[in-house]
Amino acid sequence: MSFEKASAASPSLKALGKLGCQITDTGTSFRLYAPSVQEVTLFLYQSVGQTAPTAEYSLQKDTSGVWSTILSEYVLGSYYDYQLDGQGPFADPYSLHVATKEPFPMSARSLILNETDLVQRMPAQSVHRELADLLIYEVHIRDMVAKKAIYEHASIYKQWSTQSDSFDHVMDLGMNAIEFLPLAKSVYHEPPYHPDDPESKNHWNPTAINHWGYMTAYFLAPETRHATPASVGDWSAASPHAVFELQGVVFSCRERNLTPILDVVFNHSSMYDQNMLTSMLGEEYFRIDEDGQWLNRSMTGNELDTQKVAVRHLILESLRIWIEVYGFEGFRFDLAGLLDSTLWDEIKAMVNAIQPGTLLIAEPWGGTYRPHEFSAAGWASWNDRFRNGIKGIDPIHQQGAIFQQWVSDGSRATVENWLRGTLSTYEGGLFRESSHAVNYLESHDGHTLGDFIRIAHQGENRFDLENPRSWCSLSGNAMKRMKLAHLALLTTPGCVMLHQGQSFAHPKIVEEESFIRLDHDAYNKDSETSWINWSVLDMNQDLHQYTQGLIAVRQSSAALRRAKDAEICFDHADNPWHLVKIVWGATTKDLYHYIVGLNFDSHTPLHITLERGPWECLVDDSQASNQTMRVVEEPITVPPISGIVLRKLRQ
Repeated sequence: MSFEKASAASPSLKALGKLGCQITDTGTSFRLYAPSVQEVTLFLYQSVGQTAPTAEYSLQKDTSGVWSTILSEYVLGSYYDYQLDGQGPFADPYSLHVATKEPFPMSARSLILNETDLVQRMPAQSVHRELADLLIYEVHIRDMVAKKAIYEHASIYKQWSTQSDSFDHVMDLGMNAIEFLPLAKSVYHEPPYHPDDPESKNHWNPTAINHWGYMTAYFLAPETRHATPASVGDWSAASPHAVFELQGVVFSCRERNLTPILDVVFNHSSMYDQNMLTSMLGEEYFRIDEDGQWLNRSMTGNELDTQKVAVRHLILESLRIWIEVYGFEGFRFDLAGLLDSTLWDEIKAMVNAIQPGTLLIAEPWGGTYRPHEFSAAGWASWNDRFRNGIKGIDPIHQQGAIFQQWVSDGSRATVENWLRGTLSTYEGGLFRESSHAVNYLESHDGHTLGDFIRIAHQGENRFDLENPRSWCSLSGNAMKRMKLAHLALLTTPGCVMLHQGQSFAHPKIVEEESFIRLDHDAYNKDSETSWINWSVLDMNQDLHQYTQGLIAVRQSSAALRRAKDAEICFDHADNPWHLVKIVWGATTKDLYHYIVGLNFDSHTPLHITLERGPWECLVDDSQASNQTMRVVEEPITVPPISGIVLRKLRQ
């Protein structure tokens, strides 16, 4: 698709004013920014099921390119859409809720809601936490409860807010924040899969679905697929259940003292639906090359141009709605390297004016690699160098430190820096301060940590179909590496993130004809591959309890989370795979200082000589607890592929 370049000067954010549908004391206003079109018609429907509109209204365009009209009659609860230059109809990009016709291609109608009523439902309590104190649990809201909810025909949102199982798991583990994969209204059904048809729009996705939610269609509206079903004829989501039920999920987070964080997608828009942005407003919203073609560094078909006023306005309004209407207290920005850097400051200023301390986390790549720039702007970022260095990049060909291997330009010095917060003042560093590092070993992308280790030990991605317990239940060196990886992660300064099921090495299983393959890209698998199988927790209960213990140690040890660079040093041994980190942390007001011993060597024990004690042992190769397990005063030996945490009262 190609577009002509826009020639008119862009208006300011202020000039655009309030866009979308607004109910006021004087009537209902409709405002749409579409400067390049010549005619806009509003269609109004008393019911979503109507084929023909109840009424039609012509909108008038002002000098800033905004089309508008005001209706005096009462239209709350009605539906509407727009026709642009005879094309459409299209739902409003600023919809607070949409009903949809699916499957492919999805079309939508906008529901008229009163935003003021929605904001008034917002509870007062806040769960603000500093970045360094965050223990984030990344979840797909459906995966955690899908098996039970499907069989009970329940709302996924209600399953979270009315049943405590998922929250109980997160809280029992010891995490204090939940990061939900995208919950804005997205396109679920992609074009039919025809790999051999040159005219096909889908040569790559056999399931023809997008499970994760990264194809955002309506940036202010909630995902309706997880709500109580409500259909009228061919239209689904014919009631705003999703608005109120998602509010219930976020409220439940806050009631349980869990910080709610939302993954947001502002680097691209959906491609495979009847959408005004991609169909009619390409020049206002997307990056376009000199030939009039969309740029596509997002690898999703397009790039939103965040230098353009329409995109900035949409992003800021979206974030405002997710804070004021739903109560989210932080955001993770997908492929944030594609966002214009001047927008970062606008976002930070706006969200903190509404809710001081709002958390901003970047996935700092996409076209460019920018964690150092985000840190300079006061944002946190996913720390892929920690992930790659400790775990590895490829389970067969590029293994990391837990396999006694360096990744790319890794060295002892870089490993030490990862373990002090990946600071920009040291080799391989990225961040001005350790709190800007979101350290992790597993996310929705790529192999799980457990599957990475399974494949590395197997030597191939091929497992026994008849006896999955034989490889799903970790043991021996595989279990040791899992524990050692978690020990390294949970004793590193900065923010920590775990993915759903990570504490018990949940696998992402794909059954082939005669064997099992472990999946590394489950974005298109709304199936047993992605859904959490809680029986695996029973298989790997020892790992889960060990991880619980490590989290408890971290929660009770401010120095491990917050120690300044000058309060961390390493005792250098001849063996580069023997790392002994000493943490004082007096500035954190922690009563103790610590020794963290990490033995990445597969064969040789690590011997640690202790200064005068007594030292309390909190973690060894088999147990982890924030309560003293034993007192140590003599030199201590750490077996291969294991670690230890000791503490001593500060004098």
